[in-house]
Amino acid sequence: MSKGPGRWQQRLLRAAGGAVIAPVGGVVRACVVSPVRADYTSARRAARTMAEASRLAACYAWTCPGCFRVQDRPDPESCCRPARAMLAVANPGRVHLLAHPAPPPGGRPPSWLSDAPAPRPAPAGLAAVTLDDVAALALRRLWEALAAGTTPVVTARDVAALARLQLLIRQDERDRVRARSDEQWKLATKELLWIARGHLGDRWPDFVTDVRASQALRDLCGPPGRDSARTAPAR
Repeated sequence: MSKGPGRWQQRLLRAAGGAVIAPVGGVVRACVVSPVRADYTSARRAARTMAEASRLAACYAWTCPGCFRVQDRPDPESCCRPARAMLAVANPGRVHLLAHPAPPPGGRPPSWLSDAPAPRPAPAGLAAVTLDDVAALALRRLWEALAAGTTPVVTARDVAALARLQLLIRQDERDRVRARSDEQWKLATKELLWIARGHLGDRWPDFVTDVRASQALRDLCGPPGRDSARTAPAR
């Protein structure tokens, strides 16, 4: 007879129920005063077991190894320590909220991992040249020619065109990031409303009335369904 989830499996389930993404290392740090290597190994093994059983989703996320804060962004910044890819767990219905999962270490991701990005190919020879590199080189060549009193091969018009192109590309990237952030807020707000519905019971209609009266919430996630004010959720 099965004994049910083990100690670490239960802790991971609770952590994933209270957060969108829960780093496994952070769960260990929160549960054990002075964790040792065996604690982290057991927790990672439990995460894999739960992922293979589809009870949790496992992924790698950019995480600070000092405070275990997850950075859901393509260019993670240094926090207490430089962020690195760390194993994390999530509710299977929420793992899609992680817009920028980190590539798993060691190359090919295991089959039980969810939403793993394709590993970046190793650079062969010289590194790829970016638009920023071209613009910086063009500007340097222009100033060198002007300082030497020779005819510049790169004109000021060329440099200005590159600068405009840089601005357009960066603005487009900022717009895409902002759109993804807005969509994540909408999904999170809708999930919060469903969680509230599960806990309010008979008080749910009054709560819906207040939600409908809020123009900010209507703009963010749309009005609740027609029957949500009349029917309490099954508990």
